[in-house]
Amino acid sequence: MERPGFLPARNPAFSGREAELEFLRAAIAIKPGVALIRGEPGSGKTALACEFANRFSGSFDGVFWIYAGDRPAAEIAGETGAQLHHRMEGDLDSILYELGAIFEWKRYLLVLDHVIRKPALLPSGNSSTLITTRKASLMRSFPAVRLPAPASLDYPVGAVAAAMAVCSPAGFPLSLAAEIAGAEIDGVPPPAQPLTLEGFRCTVPQFVIDHTHLTPELCRRHAQAVIRHPVTAEILPDLYLAFRRLLPQTDSWELACELARHLIAFTQAEGRLAEAFEIMESLAAEAQKREDYRILNRYARERIWTLHRWGREAEAKTLERRSRRWQAVQLPLPWDEGWR
Repeated sequence: MERPGFLPARNPAFSGREAELEFLRAAIAIKPGVALIRGEPGSGKTALACEFANRFSGSFDGVFWIYAGDRPAAEIAGETGAQLHHRMEGDLDSILYELGAIFEWKRYLLVLDHVIRKPALLPSGNSSTLITTRKASLMRSFPAVRLPAPASLDYPVGAVAAAMAVCSPAGFPLSLAAEIAGAEIDGVPPPAQPLTLEGFRCTVPQFVIDHTHLTPELCRRHAQAVIRHPVTAEILPDLYLAFRRLLPQTDSWELACELARHLIAFTQAEGRLAEAFEIMESLAAEAQKREDYRILNRYARERIWTLHRWGREAEAKTLERRSRRWQAVQLPLPWDEGWR
C-alpha cells in the first residue's frame, strides 16, 4: 500500500550539517515533537529540512511536505488532506480538528517550509513537525537549529530563471515555466530544484523569488499559461497563486474570475469544500467592491448551499437576504436604459 504524504527528491549536492541533523533527530525523529530551522535567506533551511526528511523518513509512517508562505490555512489544510488521500468536506475548523486527530494518532512527520506566522495546523500526539522560517522570534519555546548567513548569493538572470521564479514555490511543472519563457528547457536548470526524481515538478529557492522583478506582464503570462493547462493537483498551487495575484488588479478582473472558476470546479470535485468556499468568499468581496452583481449572484447559491451543508444556518439566511438584494439590483426594470 502506498504511503501517504509527499517526500521531495533528495538533493544530491547536499553535504555536511551532521551536527544539525543529529540535533533534529534527537528532537523529533526518536520522539514526537516540534523543531524549527531558522536562518537568513539562502542559508540552506529548505535543503536541510529535505535532507532530514529523506534520511529519517523510516522513523515515520509518512512524511508530508507543505510549502506554507502566505498561503491561506484552508489551502494548506486542503493540500495536507490530499496528501493523506483523505476526503474532508467540512469547514476549515472541522478539517483542522480532523487533521489534528489523524496526526495525533499516527506517527507522521509534517514539514512546513517557509513559515511566516504560527501555523493553524500544528499536530501533537504521536507526530512530529519540522518548520523552516526566517523569523527569529517565531515559536521560540521549541528547539531550533540556527543556520549562519551565507557568505554570498547568486541571483540567476534570464527569461527561463524569471519564468521559474514567477511560478509557485510550492512546486510547479517544468513545462509550465517553459511555456511562460517561450523556450525549451532541457533538464532542470538552476536555480530550480527537482521535487520529484524525474524532475518534472520543481521549485525555486525563496530568496531567488524575492530578488526577481515579477512584472505585471510576467504575472499575466503566468496566469494565461496556467489556464491553458489541465487542472491537476500539480498545477493547483500555481492556479491559486495566479488568482491571488490578479484578484485586486483593476485590469485583470475577467481573467481572475476565470481562474476562480477553474479553482472552484476542481476543489469542489475533490471534496475540498472549505477551499472552494474561501475562493468564492474572496471573489464575492472583490465583486462587491466592483459592483459586479453578475459574479455575486453566480456564486451566492453555492455559498448558501455550502453553509447549509455545514449547519451554519444563521450565516446561510443572512447570505440569502443579501442575495435577494443583489438579484433585485441585477434584474432590469421597464424604465432602465436598454430594457427590452
